[in-house]
Amino acid sequence: MNAIPAALEWHIRFREHKSKEESAYIVQILQLFERKLHQKYLTILDVGCGNGRIHPLLRKKGFKVYGIDTETALLKEAKEKFPAYAENYYKKDMRKFTLKKRFDVMLSWFTSFGYFSDTGNLSVLKSMKKNLKKDGLLLLDIPNKQSRKFRRKKFSHIQMDGLYVEKIDNSIEQKNNQTVLVFTQQFYGKDGKKLQFIKKKQKKVRLYDKNEIIPLLDKAGFEIISVFKTMSFFNARADAKRILIIAKPKK
Repeated sequence: MNAIPAALEWHIRFREHKSKEESAYIVQILQLFERKLHQKYLTILDVGCGNGRIHPLLRKKGFKVYGIDTETALLKEAKEKFPAYAENYYKKDMRKFTLKKRFDVMLSWFTSFGYFSDTGNLSVLKSMKKNLKKDGLLLLDIPNKQSRKFRRKKFSHIQMDGLYVEKIDNSIEQKNNQTVLVFTQQFYGKDGKKLQFIKKKQKKVRLYDKNEIIPLLDKAGFEIISVFKTMSFFNARADAKRILIIAKPKK
């Protein structure tokens, strides 16, 4: 076992603070579009919810938050962290899910989208629309393919994700005019002031820019309202690091 680096301990505290900032931003976005569209949003489905790290503040602000994911361990963690809301978390394939109720808001936050081919990603968007109320809102946060960050072929970082510490090695692949982010995750469990290696896995995410994702949303039956630089209220520039697309179902 290895001692937890001081820099990582700082990152763990920073990550907890960042989750609160992100939740507060989502609340502000929803309040803004409630005023603009003369709607009231109450129920949120977080598609690719992970361990529900952004959910506490949303609930504190009065939203009823639900989540779906395919990762059993992360769903288990969410249910253990929020036992009063354990029944709000479901194991579902985001490409073909149907729940018993429709929601005011579909939320896809922090690289929860893009894990499939364009056809598979289109299916995700169609499933989100199917489970969204006719006057509902889609918030889709994605890394921007045109970001300077992805001009580097390789880069690494360490982050805290719930019960685990992750060391993530990233690389960029270009294939069939598509940009794919390949990230290899090494998971470590915290044991006091030490780390214990648990597992290693690899994932691939199809990166989109604004000009690629908007036609996909159009095919899925969404009308674009705004495209912001994530964590701001400004229109996204071409090289924004992340973009937040706000959309609603077509009439």
